[in-house]
Amino acid sequence: MSSTVRRMQQLSAHMSSTANSSAPLNNPAPPTTPEPLVLFREQYASRIYTLNRPKLLNALNHEMVQMLQKQIKAWNESELCSSIIGTGNGHFCAGGDVKSASDSIIGHTLASLP
Repeated sequence: MSSTVRRMQQLSAHMSSTANSSAPLNNPAPPTTPEPLVLFREQYASRIYTLNRPKLLNALNHEMVQMLQKQIKAWNESELCSSIIGTGNGHFCAGGDVKSASDSIIGHTLASLP
């Protein structure tokens, strides 16, 4: 079997499984846990991440970078992924979270003091 046929079969099976598992859109349950900092989803052969810190203009912190690295690595290893698309909730990304980085450096420096 050619790799193209095999990939089409995998994609078809994946699309069937995601179509059958969709939750109803009406009356969503109230959130009981905080929203994730990065949202990940699949749409056909595309993989999409959404930065989800709109109040901070989606500035990246260490936790977000770790989440993105882990997920993008997994997507990169998948034969079903043909593209990765980055988006942001309200804004794309203001850059690095300077406050978070500063707090981390100060905490690390204070912890190393005698």
